[in-house]
Amino acid sequence: MSNMQATLTRQASKIDPELFAPYMEAAHLLLDENLIWDKDFDCIRGALALAMKECAVNRNLNPWFLEVAYRVIDTTRADA
Repeated sequence: MSNMQATLTRQASKIDPELFAPYMEAAHLLLDENLIWDKDFDCIRGALALAMKECAVNRNLNPWFLEVAYRVIDTTRADA
């Protein structure tokens, strides 16, 4: 089991950290109290922000979350 963990750690260190920047940016936007969100979306944005942070911290390239991160970023830029 430790060999597997060591292999995963080595592989993760080879991945460019910039790939995970959208996750963290989206998490910060989701937690920004100055932004106004739809009432229905407001109830899940905290949990979604935590999931985005987990992807960034643990270097998890989840394609679904990455798509959501880009949409959050694009939406907030368009509405700014």
